[in-house]
Amino acid sequence: MVVAGSSPAGPTYTMDYKKTTIAAYNQQAGAFAKKFAALLNLDRRDEFKKFEKFLPGKKMLDLGCGSGDHAAYFKNQGLDPLCIDLSQAMIDFCREKELPAYQMDIEHLSLDSESFDGIWAVTSLCHIPKIALPNVLDNIHRLLKKEGIFYLCMKQGEGECFVRDNA
Repeated sequence: MVVAGSSPAGPTYTMDYKKTTIAAYNQQAGAFAKKFAALLNLDRRDEFKKFEKFLPGKKMLDLGCGSGDHAAYFKNQGLDPLCIDLSQAMIDFCREKELPAYQMDIEHLSLDSESFDGIWAVTSLCHIPKIALPNVLDNIHRLLKKEGIFYLCMKQGEGECFVRDNA
């Protein structure tokens, strides 16, 4: 379980959730990439077309891009995606797809202000403790151009915890 609090230095956590997340995605990168690719059923996912429809330009950020399937789709539609993820193994999958991709921490986005027409974040912010979300959302807002759009997809649930399946 992740238990968050705060101190004068900023948020504090009872476990190193970033190391846990990186290790899980790096160790299981192939399995995750296969699983995510299977979920990319564009006939049943109208959010892709809606994002394109409302995007005021072509420059987009895939925040927590995983293996890059969504960014590859958007690139094929003529958009200009930039992929970032905490896992180097996932970044390697993106680069195999010839996508611009960088390993970067969502909590510390070192990108220029107002540089994206849209930001796409599918289940990536569920890895961030709730106490850190206001700063992350402020930073996302900073990265968007004035008329930019933000697509966020989260998992349903309550609380903050990591559940290990030892089966």
